[in-house]
Amino acid sequence: MNGGAGVALVAVSVFAWAMYADWKYATNDRLARWLLPIVRRWGRRYGLAAFLLSLAGLALFGVAEVAGYFIARAMGDPRWSLLAVLPAMLAYAPVTFAMAPIDTLGFQQWRESLRKAGAGDSEQRWIARLGGLPALLGLSVMISALFPIFL
Repeated sequence: MNGGAGVALVAVSVFAWAMYADWKYATNDRLARWLLPIVRRWGRRYGLAAFLLSLAGLALFGVAEVAGYFIARAMGDPRWSLLAVLPAMLAYAPVTFAMAPIDTLGFQQWRESLRKAGAGDSEQRWIARLGGLPALLGLSVMISALFPIFL
């Protein structure tokens, strides 16, 4: 499958997986429970810690993307890069959907997950805002990673 249909199929599948993972495994709440103790180790710089951890997730996805392109070059077909890129998308998408400030409701849900994990109002605000920036960029990077594969 080539062209826009391939991009759409993979993008919709990854989106559906992220929604299912949140429903089935409560990824927002799990991520908040995992993230909060880590960023609290940074003291009052918890927003910076959330930003750097989110950026690290984006960097790991980038490594998988580059690995996929090397696989594709070796195999002679860009679709082979899905061997590395698709699993990375399936792992990274629930994180980005939890943290990225896509809309007001998503932002509120992420803050609510942080609140349930024990974060105060200031922690919720800074973690959600600063941690959400690389996650929002991660969404666009995931979608843009599909274009060289299918187009």
